[in-house]
Amino acid sequence: MEFNLSDRSASTAALDSRRLRAMFIALAIVVLGVVGINYAINPLGAWPYQLLNPIYRSTDRTRVAIPYLIRSLEPRVLILGDSRAELGIPISQGGRDGFFNAAMLGARLNEVSALLEPALRNPRLRIIIWQLDFSPFGKRSESVYDAPTLARLTHPQGRIGSDTLLSIDALGDSINMIERGARGIGALPVYAVAPLPWPQDTIRRELAESSPMPFFGSDANVMLYLSGLAASLYQPFEYSARQVDLFRGIVAKIRRAGVELVIFLPPMSEYELETIRLAGKWDDFMHVKASVATIAPYTDFSGYNALARADSMYRDPLHFKPALGWAIMRRLLDSDCSECGPVAALLSESANSWDSHNLALNLMAAQLKMAAATRIPSKYSATAAMALREYVAHPPQSALDQ
Repeated sequence: MEFNLSDRSASTAALDSRRLRAMFIALAIVVLGVVGINYAINPLGAWPYQLLNPIYRSTDRTRVAIPYLIRSLEPRVLILGDSRAELGIPISQGGRDGFFNAAMLGARLNEVSALLEPALRNPRLRIIIWQLDFSPFGKRSESVYDAPTLARLTHPQGRIGSDTLLSIDALGDSINMIERGARGIGALPVYAVAPLPWPQDTIRRELAESSPMPFFGSDANVMLYLSGLAASLYQPFEYSARQVDLFRGIVAKIRRAGVELVIFLPPMSEYELETIRLAGKWDDFMHVKASVATIAPYTDFSGYNALARADSMYRDPLHFKPALGWAIMRRLLDSDCSECGPVAALLSESANSWDSHNLALNLMAAQLKMAAATRIPSKYSATAAMALREYVAHPPQSALDQ
C-alpha cells in the first residue's frame, strides 16, 4: 500500500482551517453575547436603552461611569467633590430623584473643570454643591491627573465602546445588576432607595445604628492608615497659586452658566487636623481657606470643633458617614434637619460661613480654637505624630499618585 504524504498534509490543512473557522465563529458569538448583554442591561447608563430598572444600577467604578452618566442624566442638583463626597453622600445609581453625585476618588481640579463642560449643557441643572478639599490646592496637583478619566470626560466617543460594550468589567457590572434585579427592590440598601435628600428619620436611624467600635479596631491601625494616606497628602504639600487660579476659572464658568454654586469644606476628624498641624501645614490650610473665600463664599465644617471629635460620625479618619453627609446636604439646601438626631446640634455648632468680608475674623477664630484644642496632648496628637514618623521612615506612594 502506497502512503501519500501530500494527501495527508492537505487533509490536515483542511482540518486546521475548519478548526480555525470554528474558533473564530465561537469567538464572534462570545463577543456578540457580551455586547448584547452589556447593551441591554446598560450598567453604566451610557446608552438610551435600559432593560432593567435603573434603580438596580451600582456605579462603583465612578471614574468609568460618571463621564457617561453626566451626559445621559439631567439632574437638578449636581454634587462635586472627591472620595469624601463619593462615600459620604452616596447615590448607588450615580443619579436619581433629580440628584447626581459626580464626586470621584481623588478628584483633581482639572477633572472637575472637564466634567463641567457636559454638565453645564444640562438645561435642568439648577444648583451645584461642591465639596472642596485642601490637597487639590497643592503644587503636586498641578500635573497629577488620571489620563483615562480626562479622556472619557473630554472625548467619550473614543472609549465608550471598549468601556461599556466590549468590557469584561462591564459584563461583571451587568451580571451584578441582573442579580440585584432578581432579588428585588426590598433587598437593596438604603443608599439605593432612600428618597433624596435623605429624610430626617433615615438620617436619625442610620446614626443610631452606627458601630461604637474605634476605627479599624485599634489606635495602631488608625496610625497606619494616617501614615499611608493623610501623611502622604499633607507632608509634601506646597501651596499653589496656579491651582487657585484654576479654581477661580471654574467658579467663573459656573457663574456664567447661571447655575447656583454652593461650596462647603467638609468635616475633618481631629486625627486629620492634627496630621496637618504636626506636619507644619496649618498655615497652608488657612491660606487655602482664605484664598477660596476671596473667590466664592462657602460653608466651613472643618476645624477644631465639635464635629472634629465626634468619632462616631466618621467611617475612617478622613471620611464622614453617609448620614452626616446627607444631613449636611439638607442644611446646604435649606431643608429642615431639626429632627435628624444629634447630628443637627453638631452641624449648628460647627458650621461657619466664610466670604471675602469676614475671612480675617474667621482666620483669627480658627487660630484660637486650634490653640485651645491642642494645648493638652490627646490621642489625636499622639496618633498623628506616630503616623508622621512612620511616613518619614517608610514613605509610601503618594495618595495623589494612586
